[in-house]
Amino acid sequence: RAARGAMSATADADLQRKIEEYRARERVYLAGLTGQEADMARLRAMAADVLDAYGDRSRAALRGALAFPTANMEVLLLRQKVREKDQQITHLKEELEANRFDQHAAAGHKLMRKCKALLTENRELGEEMREERIAELRAALGAEQRQNGQLLQKVHEASEFCKELSEENVKLQGTIARVAGKLREGRAEVEALVKERAEAKKRRKIEKEAK
Repeated sequence: RAARGAMSATADADLQRKIEEYRARERVYLAGLTGQEADMARLRAMAADVLDAYGDRSRAALRGALAFPTANMEVLLLRQKVREKDQQITHLKEELEANRFDQHAAAGHKLMRKCKALLTENRELGEEMREERIAELRAALGAEQRQNGQLLQKVHEASEFCKELSEENVKLQGTIARVAGKLREGRAEVEALVKERAEAKKRRKIEKEAK
C-alpha cells in the first residue's frame, strides 16, 4: 500500500507538471494571438483609410495618388499582409484550442484520469521490468555460484587424489629402497659364493698337483 501510495503521489506530481506546461504554452499562444490581433487592427485601419479615400472628396489627393503604380503596389501589399495576418490569427486560434486544457471540466477530469492511469501503468511496467531484470541477474548469479561450487568440489577431490598419490609414491619409494638394499645384499652374497667356490676349486687343483 505504501508503494502504491508513493507511486500515486509521483503520478499526481507528473500530471500537475504537465498541466503547468500546457498552461504556460497557452499563455504563450495568447500573447502571440494578442500581438497578431493588434497588428491586424493596425493594418485594417490603414486599409480602411485607403478604401475611404475613394468615397471622400476631401481626400481626393490620396485617391489620385492611387493612380500611380507605386501607390497601387503599396495597397496590394497591405491587402496581402492583411490576408497573412488573418491566416496567422486563425492558425494561432487553432493551436490555442488544441492546447487549451481545463482540469475542472468533464473532459479535463477524464483526460487527467487517463494521464494518471498511463503514468501509473508506465511506472508499474518499469518496476516490473526492473524486477524481472533483477530476477534474471539473481538466477544467473545462482547458476554461477552453483558452477563455482561444483568446480571447487572437483578441485578438492583432485587435491585429495593428488595427496593419496603422493603418499603412495612415498611408500613405493620406500619399498623400492628396501628391494634395492636386498638386491645389493643378494649380489654381495653371490659374489662371495663365487669367490669362495673359485678359491675352493683352486685349492683342490693345488692339492691334486701336489699328489
